Amino acid sequence: MRFRAAVLTLTFILTFRFAWAQFPPGFENPHPLGGVNMRDDGSGRISGSVLGPQGQVLQDIRVEIRDESNDHLVASVYVMPNGGFEILNIPYGLYKIVATSGLVSTDGEVDVRGMETQVALHFSTAPGQASTTGGQAMVSVHQLEVPDKAKSYFYKAEQALSRNKVEQAKDLIAKALSVFPRYAQALTMRAVFALQSHQPQQAITDLQQAIDSDNNYGLAYIAMGSALNMMSKFDDAVRALDRGLPLAPNSWQAHFELSRALLGKNDFDRSLKEANATIQLAPKDYSPVHLVRAYALVGLKNYQPAEVELEHYLASNPTGKDSDAARSTLSRLRSVVPNSASK
Repeated sequence: MRFRAAVLTLTFILTFRFAWAQFPPGFENPHPLGGVNMRDDGSGRISGSVLGPQGQVLQDIRVEIRDESNDHLVASVYVMPNGGFEILNIPYGLYKIVATSGLVSTDGEVDVRGMETQVALHFSTAPGQASTTGGQAMVSVHQLEVPDKAKSYFYKAEQALSRNKVEQAKDLIAKALSVFPRYAQALTMRAVFALQSHQPQQAITDLQQAIDSDNNYGLAYIAMGSALNMMSKFDDAVRALDRGLPLAPNSWQAHFELSRALLGKNDFDRSLKEANATIQLAPKDYSPVHLVRAYALVGLKNYQPAEVELEHYLASNPTGKDSDAARSTLSRLRSVVPNSASK
C-alpha cells in the first residue's frame, strides 16, 4: 500500500532575530513567541558562522568579542564542527568580532541591540594559505550601511514583538524601510508578516530584495525557503535553504524547512536526515518535526518507526488541524504492519 507524503503548509510565528518558530495552521503553539524568555535584560546573544573563501566549513577557528572602545576581550569561543558559533549574555553595545586561525584572521564590527544578533564571517583566503590583503569580515548589512534612525525603528519593532504588539511592529518596520528601503533585516521581517497573512508571493518579493541587499543574511534565505515551500516550489526552496544553512548553521528552522522541501520532492532519505538535525537543535516540545519524520519514514517504508512518530505527534496534538490526517495515516499503517500494537 502506498501512502502519499503530505507536506505541511507552514506559517512563521516570529520573534525576529532572537527566535524564529514556524507552526502549521491548526497546530497549537505552546510558546506563542517561539518559546524564548521575552524579558529584555539588556544583553543578547551573538550567533553566526565562519566560512572559508568558497563557503567551506573551517576547523579550529577561535572567535573573540572585544569592546570597541578599549579592545578588551569580552568573550571567546571556538566554532563548532558545522562552522557555527554562539556567544551568550553580551551586554548591548558596539563590539569588534575577530575570527582567528593561526596567523590568519578576519574581523568586523557587531552592534548588539537585540536579543540575538547574527553575523557571517568569511576568510578571504583559507587559513594556512598566504594572503596579501588580509581577511575581511562580512557582517550583516545593517551593521555597515543602515542609518541609525532606521536601526532605531527596527529595534523598537523587535521590542514591540517581544510584547506581542504585532501591528505596532508592522508600523515601525514601515518607518524603518521609509528611511532605508534596502534594510535587509526589516525587509525580512515584513516578509514574515506577509507569510503570516498567507501572502507568499509578496514575501518572496521582499526577501529577494533583502538578499540582493545583503547576501550574507541567512535568515532571509530561510524565510525564502518557507515561502517557496508554501507555494510547493520545492526545488527552489532547497536551493534557497542550501544557501542559507552555511550562514546560519545553528538554525533548526532552516533544517526543518529543508526537511519539508525534500519531503515535497519525495527525497525521503535526505528529508529524514534534516528532520533528525532539527530534533537536535529545536525546542524539545516542537512536535511538528515528528509529523515530517513520520511521512519521510512512510516514504522509506519504515512503517513501525513511522507509527512511533505519529503517536508522538498525536500525544501532543490530539485535536489539531492535521491530527485527523495523522490519525488516519496511523490507522492505515496499523492495518498493514504485522504485529502492530493495538491502541
